Amino acid sequence: MRASDNFGSLTQTVDKSAGALTSYNCIKFPFQGWSPYPHQVLALDAFFKKGIRNQIKCIHRRGGKDALDFNTLQGAALIEPGLYLYLFPEAKQLKKAIWRAVDPTTGQRIIDKIPRQLLAREPNNSDLYCEYKNGAIIQFAGTDNYRGLLGLDAKGALWSEFQDHNPGAYEAISPMLLRHKGFNLINGTCRGKQNHFYHKFHLLEKNPRWFSQYLNIEQTFKHDGSRIFTDEDIELVRAEGISEESIRQEYYCDWDVGMPGAYYSREMERAQLEGRICNFEFNPNALVYTAWDIGYTDSTAIWFYQFNPQGHIDLIYYLEGNEEGPPYYAKQLQDLAYQRGFKYPRLHGGPHDLEHKTFACPRGTLAECADAGIFFEVGPKLPILEGIQAARSLLPYCRFHVEHCALGINALREYKRKWDPINKIYAEKPTKSWANHGADAFRYLAVAQRKHLGSTIHRSPGRYEVFL
Repeated sequence: MRASDNFGSLTQTVDKSAGALTSYNCIKFPFQGWSPYPHQVLALDAFFKKGIRNQIKCIHRRGGKDALDFNTLQGAALIEPGLYLYLFPEAKQLKKAIWRAVDPTTGQRIIDKIPRQLLAREPNNSDLYCEYKNGAIIQFAGTDNYRGLLGLDAKGALWSEFQDHNPGAYEAISPMLLRHKGFNLINGTCRGKQNHFYHKFHLLEKNPRWFSQYLNIEQTFKHDGSRIFTDEDIELVRAEGISEESIRQEYYCDWDVGMPGAYYSREMERAQLEGRICNFEFNPNALVYTAWDIGYTDSTAIWFYQFNPQGHIDLIYYLEGNEEGPPYYAKQLQDLAYQRGFKYPRLHGGPHDLEHKTFACPRGTLAECADAGIFFEVGPKLPILEGIQAARSLLPYCRFHVEHCALGINALREYKRKWDPINKIYAEKPTKSWANHGADAFRYLAVAQRKHLGSTIHRSPGRYEVFL
């Protein structure tokens, strides 16, 4: 990639020695060993020549998604100075991927592929950003703490591996891009039809203001016309013990393969098929109970639920926050009571390790929550796997409000086991991801209610005092 003194009309050139290469007003390929494949030229043309700057791509593993989108993001930064975001699902991933990972085709770190003649100074290794001579900044960040990004005047965002992002991050960050008529570059790989990437892709591929690509290994080619991944390559992958399900997802982009290792995929699919993920009215005459998973640097997740006369639990609302203390959640509870008419019992449902969990409270979580007007009933302690089984047993009794619980529903769908790369199996232990908070809060709910399963689920109305 190279800056040009002439920011005039866009042009395209062909160099037969390297395949179809593209030159725009601010970028010229190849640069530093990277040149776009034919399918990538289509995306570059859409962005720089046709002005279709919002893009979503579902492309097979190692299909060059991030290289394409990062070069697109840099091109935009060179045309129009401003702040641009390169977003990873977790902050710890980006240092490995950008600052430490080496491209096997060039032997370079990804960060070293940024042309130094364009930068005002060396990349900032502590705050993780690059500043260009024209004043543009590309900030690298993880969306596991996306609230720290709110309020930034960004002009564009690159979402790497969108299927693993907290879907709430997109809902929070996208509106701030609208102020500058900014854009989103979204890329990812299939994770089944219950994953939020599936719904986002199929929504946006119909939007004429978005460019979309859906390409498996049979549809992507090198400059010489040969496939990027051959059938022989896939046989080598199989020989390494990778499952057929993973191969279909990662290389053939098969949406019909469920999310590997997901704990509740069967139960959530059944809830969907039975119409228990839907819109419905909550009962204004019944109490609204809560189940909490508490964190500070991690997210705090809260499920709001009621017991209905049909013997089901209605999950009517879901709330998640990050780096907030008890006063913030006390206000959220009060706002929901005022705006929606929620009436709470005196005690809220806390995790078994509540006294050891932290809102970063100097005097302890229980004491400072009490000062804020939040009182807890500490739930029983069970091993994680027993709690997960309790959640599985409870899910057939649950109905979810599709709009007000959208983020929590996604968390339950995407809560999964940790992959063991040595033994090539999924371990029983959950992997750490954004979905854990909502899933843990639901697990605490299930553990507290497991004694009611198989009978009419109810709570004695006289047990609690109403708390507003």
